[in-house]
Amino acid sequence: MDNQSRITADQVRALLEERMESSEPDAILEVLRKHAGKPLTVRILDKLPGGQERWRIRREFGMANLETRDYRQTHGRGGMSILLAHSDTNVLIDPAYIERHNTSYFEARVERNAKRLATKTDPAACERMAERLNRLLEARAALAQAEAALAELTGFDQPFSPDSTQWDRLSGEVSRA
Repeated sequence: MDNQSRITADQVRALLEERMESSEPDAILEVLRKHAGKPLTVRILDKLPGGQERWRIRREFGMANLETRDYRQTHGRGGMSILLAHSDTNVLIDPAYIERHNTSYFEARVERNAKRLATKTDPAACERMAERLNRLLEARAALAQAEAALAELTGFDQPFSPDSTQWDRLSGEVSRA
């Protein structure tokens, strides 16, 4: 691996910064707290960031969820889906229940961000991560070279090709499917 393609501590820090998660769930929970105990209706959507253009209430499978429209469009790879209740009828807004049943948006998000921040501000940790990533990339490149060299002997119509699966097993390769 040449020095230009090596991963740096600055790249590690930049990735950690990029991965910091938004505090928007806290803003949503704050809106819901103001309406605690009230029935869940579509009127709550206008009070959320982005309003009805961005949010919807999905009621199915015996659950009520607050979802961004892009959550459904991306099949869950983007956007947000917050479980509001394990009921799809007569739902009352219960912020404590919402926070407890959506830890990935609340408690776990805070913990993940705290780890990212602590690591991002630790120069030695970022250097260690960059060094280990570089070692892994070098090992993968060496493995690819070794596999190509082995294939020169075990590939189609090569001297060891009749027993190529045995050579793969002997070298620790599980399957070449």
